[in-house]
Amino acid sequence: MPTIKINNQDYDTDTLPDAAKQQLQMLALTDAEIKRVQTQLAIGQTAQNA
Repeated sequence: MPTIKINNQDYDTDTLPDAAKQQLQMLALTDAEIKRVQTQLAIGQTAQNA
């Protein structure tokens, strides 16, 4: 039973409404995409500096 903390309040993700679960999933996907783009940017900056 995973939990998530929002504003210092813990929530059991199994008891969240489906809409909240979908938003959390989209947030996780967005976070992963940001990390991917940051990695690509770092690669490009390294190539530019070389």
